[in-house]
Amino acid sequence: MRDGDEREEKLRPVNADDPMGTLLASPGVVHDERTGEVAATLTLALSRDIWAADPHRDAEPVSVLVSAMLGRGWALLTETHPSAVRALPRPPGWSVEMPHPDGEITIGTAGEVLYAGDLGPAVPPGWVAAIRALGDQLAVCVATGVDLNRRDLSDHLARARSRGQVAAAVLPVVLHHGAPD
Repeated sequence: MRDGDEREEKLRPVNADDPMGTLLASPGVVHDERTGEVAATLTLALSRDIWAADPHRDAEPVSVLVSAMLGRGWALLTETHPSAVRALPRPPGWSVEMPHPDGEITIGTAGEVLYAGDLGPAVPPGWVAAIRALGDQLAVCVATGVDLNRRDLSDHLARARSRGQVAAAVLPVVLHHGAPD
């Protein structure tokens, strides 16, 4: 990091029980008050960030997770209004199953699972309706340098987007019986 970098993140010690971190989820709905458009989002963030560094002077650290998602056809997310979400790439082979037969949501491809878990403590009202409004699709965002438990999460995510720390894609959703409303 360069001098004067205003990052709030602190280096966190590695937890011996969870050395790679836990991927956490936070669902959301973005609204355009002017047009009435909505889009559903699911932000995933590691409890512990993993960065790669280049030894060259002035090189910035790069998120391993965001870089991996960009390599899989996802794009950096810079804005969250519904039209920006609708314009995100739709990488082939990816999908969201909700709920999975074991009650969890599963995000991945035929050969790789990005996330299998719950939707976090609170699914916002209208989330499934927003998935349906997007044609049974969900904007999945993978963020680094983000604490999904913050009270100022919206502002915190905006800062992460402005620093290129959020990769996203729109993925088709298979809604099984028992999906949240």
